[in-house]
Amino acid sequence: MKVVALETRLFPDAPAVGAALDALAAEHAVVRIECARAGMGEEDWDRLLAEILASDLVVTL
Repeated sequence: MKVVALETRLFPDAPAVGAALDALAAEHAVVRIECARAGMGEEDWDRLLAEILASDLVVTL
């Protein structure tokens, strides 16, 4: 299973969910994308969309 984690810094329980994703990474492909950083360009957003479309599960942290 491919999991994409969008790290947005919106949710206070993100560290707990992040720890669960770390545990999942042993058996599944987990991709983390930092969405909260300033200066994201068009190439960054294109990569984000490509990863989402190729994933089985998207998690927002």
